[in-house]
Amino acid sequence: MSYSLAFSQAIAISLYITYKVEEHCYDFVPTHEIADFLGIAKPSVVKVVQALTNNGLIETREGSKGGVRLTRASTAISLLDIFNAIEQAKPLFRVNITFKEQKESALAARQRMLDSFQRAEDAMKRELQAVSLADLSID
Repeated sequence: MSYSLAFSQAIAISLYITYKVEEHCYDFVPTHEIADFLGIAKPSVVKVVQALTNNGLIETREGSKGGVRLTRASTAISLLDIFNAIEQAKPLFRVNITFKEQKESALAARQRMLDSFQRAEDAMKRELQAVSLADLSID
């Protein structure tokens, strides 16, 4: 199982917005420019932007000077924030194992596996929480 491509696209989109706004190129970055620069289909950009907007990471404005911008400083948005906006609490590992016979040793082994998976997911989330958009920004 792996997470969607939209997660890495959301990071790239957020970084591009950060760069353009911090360089005073735009107050709001047009989505067509984001799509063109990153080589992501515009419908995909729109879908990612909607998820980020729904989770309060991006705000949008319509019109000739419209587009998108971050709602917080890049230092205040972690990769975990973006991850949660895109993946919506989907688990890293999906498990659908049932035993015909409910032997205690098999159930204990299954629980150890599930505990291991949970520790791995928790470690991943701690790492994503520790990295902000500012940490990845272009100097």
